[in-house]
Amino acid sequence: MRYPALLSAAALSIAAGTTLADPVSVTFEVDSEVSVTTLEVCETITGSCDSDTSPITGAVVLLLEPGIDPTESAIFDFNFALTETLNLSYNLGFGQTLTITGADLATQYALDGPTAPEPVGPAGELFFPAVPIVNAGTLSYNSSPFLCAILQSQNIPCSETIDLATAGVVAAPIVATLTRDGDFYILDFDITVTFNGDDLPDAPPINGTITTSIQAIAPVPAPECPADVDDSGTVDLADLNLVLGNFGQSTSDGDTNGDGEVDLADLNAVLGAFGTTCGQID
Repeated sequence: MRYPALLSAAALSIAAGTTLADPVSVTFEVDSEVSVTTLEVCETITGSCDSDTSPITGAVVLLLEPGIDPTESAIFDFNFALTETLNLSYNLGFGQTLTITGADLATQYALDGPTAPEPVGPAGELFFPAVPIVNAGTLSYNSSPFLCAILQSQNIPCSETIDLATAGVVAAPIVATLTRDGDFYILDFDITVTFNGDDLPDAPPINGTITTSIQAIAPVPAPECPADVDDSGTVDLADLNLVLGNFGQSTSDGDTNGDGEVDLADLNAVLGAFGTTCGQID
């Protein structure tokens, strides 16, 4: 199910290398109904191209600043797997053909720790210029006789199954947009990986692009201390003043329960926790 985006991701801004304060790990599950990977490969002998697309499954883990409206985020982990085999075919003329099959294709995050994006983009997107990833699965190809002779003259097999993991860790640009609908975060996540025959052993003369477009959903974590509306670590007079100053308004300032309104429920939450320190509230 696709959730409409209600909260602009322009609130999400973090400079590369910034350290998150008390981040919360949030796991986003991929919506396979709207998330796809497209493999496009062009053979360089005649320049013809073909592509195929598969739905994907998997998850993304982000580190988010605690609270209902995060202002910082970083990628902590992800793994994606295609649910279908990809099939590509090329007619090079004179009855010569090349077929390529992609099976068990998958992508995993290849860093032990978080990656922060560059400053937020003009549309609220987060840009990660070089995220380390590892691809898995196989590309198998078969060539017709005359093409086989051409490949053999270049010391390339006529047919082969290539393990994509042999390419090792590669750097891929990622663009992400994080929005919110009520009690859910919605993450849109785009990855582009390019490769050519030189990147893979025994590959025919090809250029390829793997484009992955993902939408993933996660519940909004409950704040550790919702009555601490100014995030000071203590529920005190400043929190009470913030609620009273915004009472009756549609705003997140002073909103303890994330319903978008500052009302009696928020006032009661602050009064009920007044004088306590976050992490010690029953």
